[in-house]
Amino acid sequence: MEKFSMSRCGRLIVFECRTQWKKYLRMFLWMCGALVAKTVVVMGVDWARALSRDEEMNIAQREGAAWLLQMLYLLPAFLIFFGFVWVYGARLFEDVHRKATAIDLFGLPANNGEKFLARLLSGMVFILLATSAAIVLGFGFDYLVLDRLADRTVVSDYLLMVAHEPDFLIPCVVLLTIPWFILPGLLLRRGGWLAGLVLAGIILLVANWLVAKEMWFPYWYYGVIALICLWLSYRVFCRSQVSSTGLFNL
Repeated sequence: MEKFSMSRCGRLIVFECRTQWKKYLRMFLWMCGALVAKTVVVMGVDWARALSRDEEMNIAQREGAAWLLQMLYLLPAFLIFFGFVWVYGARLFEDVHRKATAIDLFGLPANNGEKFLARLLSGMVFILLATSAAIVLGFGFDYLVLDRLADRTVVSDYLLMVAHEPDFLIPCVVLLTIPWFILPGLLLRRGGWLAGLVLAGIILLVANWLVAKEMWFPYWYYGVIALICLWLSYRVFCRSQVSSTGLFNL
């Protein structure tokens, strides 16, 4: 079964969707819970501040409190988003790390290219849908809460606009940064997402260095890096050993 077949790959994608959807449903629910919990904590902090000594603050202190509250709101939201995308990206091929699931995966009636492409496409689409839906619901909850309490809090109007402004950040991050975590997630049996963070840091440092030196820096730089990571991930996938028990999945 050496020749690549699009029809066989399509059937394998359907099979992957039928067997992997529960994993990404849990991702969606956990992400929604984290976003709602973040908003509840922020609103609790703001209410506690408002009930304490708000009348004793001068203008500078009020502005500082508003800025701190914005950071307390926005930074956890970004950490939740990137954290879920990257951790689940590193776990995209976690089946190859356990003997039983690896035997099931490599025993499918398809060649390695079809198996890799089916898992990659289905996983990235599921991650994109799960994160998009969770962010829409999370910011929808934020909009309802903040809109009702905006007249009695120091939350800026920017937080209200975030909930309903369209943005292409989600698909770009999913498509361009997940390959940075797929490679270490495949290569290492443990701590793949930590190695992915190191790799992402190196990629971003190189990008910043190129910009600082005013060198030629094409916009598709991250796309090229993503393609290189995907090609290396495929090579690791093809060389994966079912019975390997070491740190590296080779």
